[in-house]
Amino acid sequence: LDNGPRTAVPWRNVRVGSIIRLGNNDFIAADMLLLSTSDSDGLCYVETAELDGETNLKVRQTLEAVNEQDEVDLHSFDGKIRCESPNNRLDRFEGTLLWRGESYGLTNDNLLLRGCRIRNTEWAYGVVIFAGHETKLMQNSGETKLKRTRLDLTLNVLLLCIFGFLIFLCILAAVLNSVWEHEFLDDLLLYIPYVENEPQGADGTAALQFFSYVILLNTLVPISLYVSVEFIRFGQSFMINWDREMYYAPYDTAARARTTTLNEELGQIEYVFSDKTGTLTQNIMTFLKCTVGGRMYGHWGEDDVQDNGDAKAGGVIKVTGKEDLTPSAAPEGSVQRTATSTRSTASQNSDTEHFRFTMDVTSSPSATPIPTGGKLESSREPIVDNVKLPNAASEESYTEELNLMPAEPQSLSPDLGVSEDDGCGMSGMPASTLTEHREKPARRINFANEMPYGEPGFVHYDQDLLDAARDTSSSVYDFFQALAVCHSVMTENVPDQLRYQAQSPDEAALVQASRNFGLAFVGRTTTSVSVDEFGTSVTYDILAILDFNNVRKRMSVVVRDPKGQVKLICKGADNVIFARLATDCSEMADKTQKHLNVFAKDGLRTLCIAYRNLTDEEWSEWEAKHHAASTAEFNRDDRLDEVYEDIEKQMTLIGASAIEDKLQDGVPDTIATLAQANIKIWVLTGDKDETAINIGYSCRLLTPDMQVFLVDGDTEEAVCSSLTHIKRRIDEARSDYEREHNCSLEKEDPFEKPEDAERKPKFGIVINGYSLIPALGETLKLLLLNTAILCRAVICCRVTPLQKARVVELVKNNRNAVTLAIGDGANDVGMIKAAHIGVGISGQEGMQAVLSSDYSFAQFRYLQRLLLVHGRWSYMRMCKFLGYFFYKNFAFVLVQFWFAYYCGFTAQAYYDPWFITVYNVIFSSLPIIIVGVMDQDVSAEICIKQSRLYIPGQQNLLFNKTTFTVGVFKGIFASVIIFFGIYLAFTEGVNSEGKDSASLFQMGACGSGILVVIVNLQIAMDTYHWTFLNHIATWGSIALWFVYALVVYAGPVYAIGARFLNDPGVAVHLFRNAVFWLIIPLLTAVALLPVLAQRFASSTIKPLLVDTIRANLKDFEGDKDEKAAKLEDGTQPRPGQHRPSSAARDAALRVRTGSRRIESIKSGPGGMRREMRSGYSFSYTPGFGDMIASGKLKKGMGGTRHTGQSLVLASSKTAVAMTGRSKLAEINKVTSFDT
Repeated sequence: LDNGPRTAVPWRNVRVGSIIRLGNNDFIAADMLLLSTSDSDGLCYVETAELDGETNLKVRQTLEAVNEQDEVDLHSFDGKIRCESPNNRLDRFEGTLLWRGESYGLTNDNLLLRGCRIRNTEWAYGVVIFAGHETKLMQNSGETKLKRTRLDLTLNVLLLCIFGFLIFLCILAAVLNSVWEHEFLDDLLLYIPYVENEPQGADGTAALQFFSYVILLNTLVPISLYVSVEFIRFGQSFMINWDREMYYAPYDTAARARTTTLNEELGQIEYVFSDKTGTLTQNIMTFLKCTVGGRMYGHWGEDDVQDNGDAKAGGVIKVTGKEDLTPSAAPEGSVQRTATSTRSTASQNSDTEHFRFTMDVTSSPSATPIPTGGKLESSREPIVDNVKLPNAASEESYTEELNLMPAEPQSLSPDLGVSEDDGCGMSGMPASTLTEHREKPARRINFANEMPYGEPGFVHYDQDLLDAARDTSSSVYDFFQALAVCHSVMTENVPDQLRYQAQSPDEAALVQASRNFGLAFVGRTTTSVSVDEFGTSVTYDILAILDFNNVRKRMSVVVRDPKGQVKLICKGADNVIFARLATDCSEMADKTQKHLNVFAKDGLRTLCIAYRNLTDEEWSEWEAKHHAASTAEFNRDDRLDEVYEDIEKQMTLIGASAIEDKLQDGVPDTIATLAQANIKIWVLTGDKDETAINIGYSCRLLTPDMQVFLVDGDTEEAVCSSLTHIKRRIDEARSDYEREHNCSLEKEDPFEKPEDAERKPKFGIVINGYSLIPALGETLKLLLLNTAILCRAVICCRVTPLQKARVVELVKNNRNAVTLAIGDGANDVGMIKAAHIGVGISGQEGMQAVLSSDYSFAQFRYLQRLLLVHGRWSYMRMCKFLGYFFYKNFAFVLVQFWFAYYCGFTAQAYYDPWFITVYNVIFSSLPIIIVGVMDQDVSAEICIKQSRLYIPGQQNLLFNKTTFTVGVFKGIFASVIIFFGIYLAFTEGVNSEGKDSASLFQMGACGSGILVVIVNLQIAMDTYHWTFLNHIATWGSIALWFVYALVVYAGPVYAIGARFLNDPGVAVHLFRNAVFWLIIPLLTAVALLPVLAQRFASSTIKPLLVDTIRANLKDFEGDKDEKAAKLEDGTQPRPGQHRPSSAARDAALRVRTGSRRIESIKSGPGGMRREMRSGYSFSYTPGFGDMIASGKLKKGMGGTRHTGQSLVLASSKTAVAMTGRSKLAEINKVTSFDT
């Protein structure tokens, strides 16, 4: 709209200050401030797939004061914009619009970014703020780091060495030519005089011969190697893309190799860095439990009601002073004996009777458990152990609580004997109450019949919670009211359905829960939220939204309820909420904290809910401060945080929610298999310590026989002391084991027996984000690394995206090991780019991780196939290809050098020029390319079953300087056999006509034929997995040489080639010579027999694991008879047969193998560890709060496409997928000691 009527201009002519009109489906040409749209509320929908990979639509809005401007008014628009300088931050923007004497704060919700696309909006006007290279899209288009494999780097060094060797041969040939010409030049000139312009004299000729030999021997430097490598990698990538075992049908997503340069590096991974939420877990959140008013509610779903389930024994042990209560040092009658007696008691009752035992162990080691309940109903699995946190009052004793309670669907209420001491136990329950409780059946609530907006797919069993929600004077009602109001979820316009769109799956799960318990969020405007409360429509005025961010870890809304009361409602991490509670909430906070510890032991994600009543005067005063901070030109975020702190205080605690994020299928087996392959797995998560630890046990990252250390300190001195102590403990244990078993733990042995591997000391370390801050500093980072690399598992809790990347870089830059990072969200992009190989999971958090990755698939379990199968095969194939390529080139080129001695080093070609040209292209490339793409030394099943086959790749055993040297000497040996064998056979021989057969061209043709036969038989010996393509390529290359010789040197080509070929017809003379047919098998056998002898000796004297497996292949193959036998003896369920839950299997494993050991490395004043714990796991994506508060919204969002984090909560399929609950393994033993 510049200077007159609207005109179309190219993008390159767009300037800052230009006003642009955009139509539906138009791409945005520059970063623009949205001024006006076709929507009456000033909304504009954009698709940001080009920026962040997310296809779900985003909403942008105009300023309310500007939205009324039409095209005529915009011609005269004279606003002044002050904003930040160009940067690459896609998630934030700070600016101020000065217009008509007023100032308006600008945020990212008012900005249209270049690369986005207008959707579902007829037209929109905007003024350009950044154009060209100053746009955020271009600012993010930095130089991409080129990832190279270790084989590439080794290959570059070897090629430089080969090039140096080539120069040496050329110089040597030139010097020897000079010597030869000095000796024979006079006789030579008699019949070969100099031609015009030819350098004269021995020295001049020698200089010319140097360059001639560079051309003649240039094949020694394998330029075609790079072309062949790309062909092989390209084919390997297709094999990954086509693997049906890595195809995930529910998402219709196949594995995808997004790069072709890193395939072989997949076979050398030593460290895997993984996100947890959405990577190890499904990122499908299900509301499971809550604690309200000091009372814990919740159900135990279908996963918890298992028949014949093992008792879930375990607890938390506090050890004071410097005691070491490890299993080997535990006093008689303590932990191990208690766990054993518990299990035996359960066994005596035939798994149909479960008791709760409470044992207080002080100075008497002979304390015995006392059953406090009666016989309970069968097929019930016990709920979580009661956790007692260490506290100052119990410094002289430790307490273990082993709770084996029935998994009833009701809440743990006072009516059922809940102890006032802990708020979540059942101590003191009379037998009669137990009997009534046992006889009450587990009944799933039908919310579709109970509530107007209830969903049939929503699963919950706690009828007490539903009854309490109906009481409008109860705390439960206030709890769900807060969940229905305090959020930034938006509704969509879908006929006869209520659908939500949320930025976070956690937030969507909470709104879904309030909906099913009677308080359904049904719509919103800029200034209000509509909630259906048990069929009655209620409107809450939204006065302010204090949105979530990574620093605040909380979200608040200020509302005016229908009674006129102004109220602040806040939800967030428990440590953040507890720090802002009123002093009279201490008792409630203590009870809630104990419940949170129970939730954390189950691996649940928690949020605390609190509120504060405000007077009209308090609200008016704060509103003025908020307006001033929101329109500040500088440090706006800091000023807003200060204003938020002023109101988010003196709050009253309502309760806390507990949400389950289930593990993905196959995660425990995958992690266990990768651990057997000597792959160290580090989990980098935003969860709290206890949650991450229990997830670690549940997914078998942490095992019951592993010594786990917990580092929790926020000062450099405390962290240094903790890490030093841990490293000393680990070094002592490793030294003791090495001395006892006379072995070394520094290098993994692929032949190690499983029982020997189980006996090795295993360690794990858990460190939180507070401790990582000093640990990643220059002073402590090497100590952290040297300690962590001694551990089998590492878990970093409460980490930020930047810390994730720094942890990966720490290992990458200081260890000679290949790293892999895997994640699913935008917060994982940093570590995915930092690692040698990045893997993205296409899940619930958009496509940002996938777009930044090198490989992608839909489920974490596919990682084991990517590494152990495709990675190992690719590494094995590439190593075989490189060794063979150097071998065949040295065998080819050095024949020419041996011949140079007999031609006075005059650069006379031994082979026909055409053969020299096509040797690498036609006669020797196709077989090795087929092998490089398709060869398999063992099957995929064996690669996974025998995961230690992966270790040679980590140790770089298949291709290194030693194997390269061996291959070069094999090539030199073959060249000697070819040249001198032919020389001896032909120089003194005659043909059938009595004529001399020592023709240069016959010898050259014979040498080329024998060379083709030898190198192709060599690759045939290297081929493990034969297909019809291998047969065609290998035997076809040999046969092709004979066709080549006949076609080029005989028949119709004879007359044409007389001008270009040396001695046309040589093939006819050669094929008539019996010597040729005799020396082909003879020289081939002489050249290959030493190779066979070397292989036999290496496989006999020092075999690799794969040699042993291939020699005994039948012992490693799982045939159908073995599987059938497993079905018969009941070790593997038949189709339709009930499979015990993972929790039951974990519990059984835990009882058999003993208690877990977790040592908390205390820090801080007096060595006391902080008791404030949190199960909160924060998201990295801000909500819609700023947008909701600053503009107008429709009541729905029509036309939105849903992927990424958009959840269709009304879908029964989605709800069903969110049901159930997998019990997570828990910590049996916690040891605390002073550092």
